[in-house]
Amino acid sequence: MESITKVGILHETPYSDFKECVDFPAPNKMFDPVIGHALYSEFLNELEFAEELGFDVAALPEQHSKQDNLDPSPNVLASFLVARTKNIKILPFGTILPLHNPIRIAEEYAMLDVLSKGRLLAGFVRGGPTNYVAYNENYSDGRTKFEEAWDLIVKAWTTVEPFQWEGKHYHFDNVSIWPRPYQKPHPTIHTAGGGSVETAAKMGASIGLGFTSTTKEVKDFVLNYQERCKELQGKKPSKDKIAVARSIYVAPTDREAREECEEHLLHQYRVLYLPSIMANQRLEKSCKVPLYWASRLFLTKESYEGLVKIGNHIAGSPETVAGAINELQDEIEFGTFLGLFRFGSMPHGLAKKSMQLFADKVVPRLEKRSS
Repeated sequence: MESITKVGILHETPYSDFKECVDFPAPNKMFDPVIGHALYSEFLNELEFAEELGFDVAALPEQHSKQDNLDPSPNVLASFLVARTKNIKILPFGTILPLHNPIRIAEEYAMLDVLSKGRLLAGFVRGGPTNYVAYNENYSDGRTKFEEAWDLIVKAWTTVEPFQWEGKHYHFDNVSIWPRPYQKPHPTIHTAGGGSVETAAKMGASIGLGFTSTTKEVKDFVLNYQERCKELQGKKPSKDKIAVARSIYVAPTDREAREECEEHLLHQYRVLYLPSIMANQRLEKSCKVPLYWASRLFLTKESYEGLVKIGNHIAGSPETVAGAINELQDEIEFGTFLGLFRFGSMPHGLAKKSMQLFADKVVPRLEKRSS
């Protein structure tokens, strides 16, 4: 049997004090900067704690005008981690390329890579529709801008003389980034989400599949990625190119796990996600094109048992959690498991307690990890 080779933390930085609201964007008068400061301090402490526990990677998604993730700039958090950690790989998972100047992203990633002495994993994502709404960008241009920006960044990293770029979306007379990346030829590139399967296969990149997708959906995405890699790259991708994320909570017993995390998990789906999902449904109707996130409304109506049953959430004793991860790995070939330990209204103390139990009691029970 294939084994999991890496474990990591996926951190969404939720504004746990957010109350029910279906507007998007929600009025920012609902954000209290004092509470926000305390939350950021906790989030960063959890990310540092992940290194202390021996986690291999810290993944930081970018979102805009969202209550479920107060991280509009993962590179800001990444710079903190570069200074405060020594071993953990840092994955801004990732920068939403169509929303930014690709030369700026090439420079910032190169800078983080040099500062960290090669610990950066470069996350490129297309991003969900509401991020485009927040930046007043045309979502229909997202895919072509995403792929062109990707090509441009790689060329900027690997070309040692100034060059000109004349593309469909981007035009530069002289490109010569300083600094260049520490890793050669450049940092490993990761993308995320079912909508990026085709691009990941075409570019030969690694892909992560998120905790808002059911086990069946993740399995379908992985099979599609594997088939497209065989068609486009001539070979099946190694399991190390696939990461699967799940919200996770570990307690001494199954009963304690549910008692301690149920309300916080339901807050994530029923409160924090609702404004974005409602906005995506409106966008889907207006543009008459199916949008993945518009279909996620069913998750806001699932019970705790339902979310566990469809695979979106893993919780229980160390034995239960390890068994669920091993079973998932039997069904889906992936090399990296990313745990979302802080979700919904989860308090800092419970998140760290769960992380500690995961590192001490779950990781040793996972199928033998190989380098």
